[in-house]
Amino acid sequence: MLPTMGGTSEVPTDRFAAKTLKFTPPSWLFNGTWDWLVEFDGDISLNMVGLRPLVDKYSAKSLVLLKWYWRDCQPWDCFMWECEDMLQNRKEYVETSYDRVVKWKERMQKLHDDPAHPFVPADYYELSVMFRNVAHERAGEVEDTFRQVLQQCRTIQRDQFLMPFFLWNSSLEQDVATIPIATLYSDLHYCRVDTRRARVQTEIR
Repeated sequence: MLPTMGGTSEVPTDRFAAKTLKFTPPSWLFNGTWDWLVEFDGDISLNMVGLRPLVDKYSAKSLVLLKWYWRDCQPWDCFMWECEDMLQNRKEYVETSYDRVVKWKERMQKLHDDPAHPFVPADYYELSVMFRNVAHERAGEVEDTFRQVLQQCRTIQRDQFLMPFFLWNSSLEQDVATIPIATLYSDLHYCRVDTRRARVQTEIR
């Protein structure tokens, strides 16, 4: 059993515990004979038979993420649009961390406008499905980056606002592959089901 993870005034205990499992799962999951750790939300169904052929295509990458698919836009514009949309129209998604999200958005805008070293994300991600190549030479760097994301998740409810910056800041973007939702439909028979949201993890040997 995992220890209880304490929440904060911005992110309650149950949500932070789920984020902890998502970004820093138990260490034994990284020390087996398998090459990939696949994580997906509990309301998602995937055909496991198709996992091995899919991840084999990305063996040179340390991480495979799902491309954000809710709007056709450039990565930076996707981030800004979703951030602003939740702040203005879907406040229930950021209700307890609203002020922190505003500050994060302002910080990202300042970095984006930096003429010397502008923050321009390589992509914007839907983090309900993640494929981690635990056999990759940069797997340890991915672990470190995910810990940084988790630390920020203590005060911000939406992890998709955080991932692009931390991948960029860790110079990991070139080792991350992004796949469209259509690939999950065609290769893994992706389906969302009406059930309680939870994290599911599996290993690919």
